Amino acid sequence: MRLIRIRPTYFRGFGASGWINLDADFVLVFGPNGFGKTSLAEAIEWLIYGKTRRRVKGNTFSRLEYRGSYRNVHAPDGAATSVCAVVRIADGTEHAIERILRPGQQRSDENSELLVDGSVASFASLGLEVNEAFYPIIVQHGLQDFIHARPTDRRDAISAVFGLEPLVQFKGALEQARNSFRNAPPTVVLGARDQLRDGLIRTIGVDCLVELATRWRQREFALDADYEELLELAQQELDDDTVAPEDVADRLEQRKGELQAAVFDLDAIRPSERQEDLLRQLDRDREETADALRTLGTTTEAFLEQSASAYTEELLRFWEQGLSLVVDRNDDVCPMCESETLPATKRDELRSRIDNNQQYRDARRALLDAVTRATETAEALSSAVSALTHPHMSNGQRERLRNLFADDQSVVQPLIEAADLCTRSKGAATPKLARMIESLGKVAERVEHSRARQHVSRSIAAMLTRVDSSARGVLDAWRAYAPIVRAVEDTIIARISSDTSIRSVDALLQVWSAKAQVKVLAAFYGLLDATLGDMQDVERIIQVKHTELFESRGAEIQSWYDRMCPGADVRYTGMEAVTDTIKLYAESFGQRMSAAPCLSHSQLNCLGLGVYITCGTTPDTPFGFLLFDDPVQSMDDDHCESFMERVIGRLLDEARVQVIVLSHLELVTNRLHRLHNHHRLLKYKIDQFRRTGPSIVTYDPLETEIRAIRSLADGNEENRKLAVQKLRPTIERIVRELHVKETGQPLDDSLARATAADLLRAFTQIPNTVPQEHQRFRDTVGFADPSHHTEDGWQVPTKPQILTHVDRLRQLACRTGLIE
Repeated sequence: MRLIRIRPTYFRGFGASGWINLDADFVLVFGPNGFGKTSLAEAIEWLIYGKTRRRVKGNTFSRLEYRGSYRNVHAPDGAATSVCAVVRIADGTEHAIERILRPGQQRSDENSELLVDGSVASFASLGLEVNEAFYPIIVQHGLQDFIHARPTDRRDAISAVFGLEPLVQFKGALEQARNSFRNAPPTVVLGARDQLRDGLIRTIGVDCLVELATRWRQREFALDADYEELLELAQQELDDDTVAPEDVADRLEQRKGELQAAVFDLDAIRPSERQEDLLRQLDRDREETADALRTLGTTTEAFLEQSASAYTEELLRFWEQGLSLVVDRNDDVCPMCESETLPATKRDELRSRIDNNQQYRDARRALLDAVTRATETAEALSSAVSALTHPHMSNGQRERLRNLFADDQSVVQPLIEAADLCTRSKGAATPKLARMIESLGKVAERVEHSRARQHVSRSIAAMLTRVDSSARGVLDAWRAYAPIVRAVEDTIIARISSDTSIRSVDALLQVWSAKAQVKVLAAFYGLLDATLGDMQDVERIIQVKHTELFESRGAEIQSWYDRMCPGADVRYTGMEAVTDTIKLYAESFGQRMSAAPCLSHSQLNCLGLGVYITCGTTPDTPFGFLLFDDPVQSMDDDHCESFMERVIGRLLDEARVQVIVLSHLELVTNRLHRLHNHHRLLKYKIDQFRRTGPSIVTYDPLETEIRAIRSLADGNEENRKLAVQKLRPTIERIVRELHVKETGQPLDDSLARATAADLLRAFTQIPNTVPQEHQRFRDTVGFADPSHHTEDGWQVPTKPQILTHVDRLRQLACRTGLIE
């Protein structure tokens, strides 16, 4: 595939540009730095691959910084970013290919779409296999990456050049995933690791478990064999070889409890499992009892107010009963005194009294209800206090606990004091609640007696104070106890477990119970080992592929390098694949050494060019072109000359590839032009760089020089003198370029530094030149020569004199096709 023409649109430094003709064997583009040469190179790169290596590398540093860098920042809203080209493939047909940037909804999305002859397609539709193994774009920053890379990064660069990048990327992705998995394990693995670590601590000093614990600490797990071993140890400990695996944990726990109880029974100090629920219920009962007592106090006050201004309930019932006896009688006889003391008016008065005392009756009923509720809540509170049963250390247990810490009583003294406080608080609250319940049963009776009535309200208020203080004392004591137990329980257990037999059973129980964690860790580390093996297998394949490639393509790399560095005593001699690295070797007067630190910067640049040219000229490449972006930037003069003459010459003459060279040095493009102008050649100059993009114009140095001389001839004496001086290098250029054009070969090396006068003989021998031209050429050389010396009597020629020779040279150049 050769490039015929290209048109970048709002890509990188380009605006709405026109077509750039590339239909030649050799294309030269000269432009100062910052004028858009790299934008042109990357436009071709992006067109083919949908990305650029500089952008890919930049994304590894900061996606945010490089985001949006394909699109020209001055592109108008709605304008598409694209690169379009016309290419010619091997069968001679031409096709239009275009890549269009398709921004996604997110600003970071920069996908693109390739069109072939106007339809969405791939290069495969043209029968082309396009991948990064064939990379025709050779840029200076790519050479720098290769030259100054770490050995491991250089291996990646070489792999990319030779098409092994997918394999290296796979290994890198596998390694990254493995490292991420190893360094940030799943939560279940972290939990398993912590639990097993705690269990293994218990095995310290337990002889029968030392070997197993050592293996597990070293992450060596054999799940089935390890637990067969543990089952045998458990059966020995329990003295029962019939214990089944599913019963081991329960039996060991039971055995541990028996051994611990023989030293000290922990149940004597542990709070009940229901203690928190019991304390919450007790607190609720306390609040309900207090609320019921407050209600009782209120209803008692209300009843006492009614009873102070009303008849007694017994008298009211007496009157009701007496009136019921005289309902059917017509006389005034009282059923009690049997006298006529109960006339109709008196009966009406009694009935009125009975009716008017309903409020008193309601107050009494409310009082009785309040007494009932207060009694019920007080009984519930008493039951809640009674339900608190732990701790219950006997005097003997308290003594064993003290003996267990005979060396340091301060460990258990707070626990014992807290347990005693619990016992005292419960012991004080229980009788108080019982007396209160008894007193509540007498409230209704006491409010009916005038002597006791005045003490009832004070009695209820006292009950409220006592019940609140008693219940709070219980709550505070029992709530404070649990944290104290938690603070010392592990210490007590550790002291109990220091007993050899208990420690052995406990350690065995811990590792047996860790089976689920061991299973997780065995799978985790097994996967890490397996992926390590996979990585090693991939690495071996990469090394084999590198070795094969160095054997098959190494000689070609060496050949390209030697063309740029002929006959050097210090030279590059080859590269070798080692694990994760590529080693470069050189030779200094026959002595082998490392190339990277010993070769010059220029030699390393030549080596980088050799590698990338080898990749670009591989027999299977679908590309018929190579593009160099400032290839000689880091070369000295000798290497630069060898590259321009021997490497570019081989590419054009032997490899028959289209060569495109971009350079910021005009002398480079001019020299390349002189060396290879016998090929179909296009030469451009980027003369301006504006907001709208680079201005790329056709450029012919010979035409430019002739125009410059004509312009100087129109000036003053100093300008005319300079015009004559410029004639001689123009004459030399014409001879050299015409010789290459007509013979296909540059002048002999002996004439490399020949002057115009020395080149006269060579000019007469160029085919298709005639004697009349030879005579005129000799006359022009003679006209120009005195200006380069200090001959006495030489006068600066006039404008007409100068233009005579300028026009003569132009006519010759036009006739021979050197200029159009």
